[in-house]
Amino acid sequence: MQRKFPGGEYYSTYEAGFNGTSTHEDLCKLGIKNIVVHPKCPLALRGVFL
Repeated sequence: MQRKFPGGEYYSTYEAGFNGTSTHEDLCKLGIKNIVVHPKCPLALRGVFL
């Protein structure tokens, strides 16, 4: 992604669920900007993230 979009900001999303947020925490520890979303969030279902 850095080659095609240099200088861009990259985020990932993690759908909150029954297993807690350990995956989110692990991604953040790796320096990945991650956003936790509700599994039934209407915006997330449409691929729109704020």
